[in-house]
Amino acid sequence: MQGLSNIQIYLIAFAIGFFLLVLGFFLRKTLLKDSEIKSNAGTRINLQSATQGSLLAEEGKVTPISQELIIFTISSSEGSPFHPEQLITLLKNLGGKFVEGFFLFSDESGKELFRVANAKKPGILDINTHTNLIVCATDLNRAINPVLSFDALTDIANTLTLKLDGVLCDSSRSPISKQMMIHLRSKAQSLSIDRKLSNSL
Repeated sequence: MQGLSNIQIYLIAFAIGFFLLVLGFFLRKTLLKDSEIKSNAGTRINLQSATQGSLLAEEGKVTPISQELIIFTISSSEGSPFHPEQLITLLKNLGGKFVEGFFLFSDESGKELFRVANAKKPGILDINTHTNLIVCATDLNRAINPVLSFDALTDIANTLTLKLDGVLCDSSRSPISKQMMIHLRSKAQSLSIDRKLSNSL
């Protein structure tokens, strides 16, 4: 049996190497695709958690994309937990209604304006809650009157901050400036105007 020449050996080695290179490329592409799918699934889970954490979405009806959330957080100035009885009594005196672990604030007709809850998991805010961080939130897209909801949210958030000797912050827990408040209210006003224009067409 005649042995293979050097050229034939090189050609066979090249062919094997090329085959392995192509195989590696497709395997890498497949693994990246699987990783991307898992990553996207994780993002969906996180977004779903964020939606539920906002206290404003009814599962299966509202997606994060369709929301226009305004979220304030109030933290204890000294980092120690708020006094549960003081906090709950204050929320009730301000007109909050306890519903399924959070406090609901409504307008005179009973339509929801915003909600207040414990910013820490599991989000329950009751007489047994020891937390140093609460969240006040509204979804302007779901509000009948976005400006009214924003103003009511701001008033209660400011009152809670003052009475609890806390610090009013945004959703990223950075102190809210006057300019930021003006910007957020402008957003509510713009949404109200757009809605009126759409309804008039």
